[in-house]
Amino acid sequence: MAIVPPPKNIPHQDIHDVSSPKNVTKWIRPPAKALIGYRAWLFHRITGLILVIFLLGHILDIIAIKYFQSFYNFNDKFFTQTIIGLLVEAFLWWVLCFHGANGIRIILFDLGIGVRRQKTVFAILLILAIVTSIAGTVFLLLPVYNNKVNTLLP
Repeated sequence: MAIVPPPKNIPHQDIHDVSSPKNVTKWIRPPAKALIGYRAWLFHRITGLILVIFLLGHILDIIAIKYFQSFYNFNDKFFTQTIIGLLVEAFLWWVLCFHGANGIRIILFDLGIGVRRQKTVFAILLILAIVTSIAGTVFLLLPVYNNKVNTLLP
């Protein structure tokens, strides 16, 4: 069986050729069918990066207990007794809830569960993440409701 070359009247387009702006946007822009999966993937990466940055800061904060006691005391007061600190913790809680729910979605798809109903699975887990986030935020902001926090900075 002989290999037939492509017809000469159709121009050859290499999708990996980045000289054309159209080809670069094809790499970034997902197909319309994959929009929800792409956004979930993108937000999963962003929330993962936020959580890694938080973990590094938390490790440095724990190290500060031994070597920089005043810095640790400042951080402790900032995150427990100021409105800004509590809002940062609430934001981290929302990030953690979404990242965890999307992680469950990925595990389900790896097991072959719900692959054909990605929009439905994403919607259910997003609702679960939002409900969990609201409940956690109410719990985190209880000191504000009880008038135990009334400063913006320590």
